[in-house]
Amino acid sequence: SCYRESLDIYEKMSDTITTKRARRDLSISYEKLGDIQKALKKYDEASECYRKAKVLRVKLANENPTTRARRDLSVITTKMGSVYKETGMYSSAEREYEAAVVLDRQLNGELDTLQSERDLSISLEKLGRMYMKNPAADPEEQAVRLQKACDYFRETVTLREKIFLQDLSLHCGQESRAEPYQKVFA
Repeated sequence: SCYRESLDIYEKMSDTITTKRARRDLSISYEKLGDIQKALKKYDEASECYRKAKVLRVKLANENPTTRARRDLSVITTKMGSVYKETGMYSSAEREYEAAVVLDRQLNGELDTLQSERDLSISLEKLGRMYMKNPAADPEEQAVRLQKACDYFRETVTLREKIFLQDLSLHCGQESRAEPYQKVFA
């Protein structure tokens, strides 16, 4: 495939890839190849591609913690969590989703944009689902996990209501058209 060919070229040149842009491009190639492998349900291959992308993105985010570098890291972390979830590695999936929530909370706190709110709502929902899917053996611990899941889902709903109203305002072009919906969500 085209992605595989471009990846092979990048890998052959990996010793000479020194610019941040080239390393980001390589991480994107790994990510896209991982997406294809995941769609084909080849989870081991997808995991390997995502892992390579994540290694690059961690380095990029540490060297220069720009918004884009940290969002890229959050996206690949979430994708790693999804592969772990699909293969039944729920504890690993939780760790990845928890890390994504931390990154997305930081980004949303700094940016407060539709995209940062969407990213946070997605990672919160995925983490909440993991808390429900991966029960604790101890009933008290399970009650705590379910309460956390409930809290994450509530936060997700709040964010998505806000996103809906912002989208509506943008599409309508007027704040006044969004007012009836604001009353519904109040």
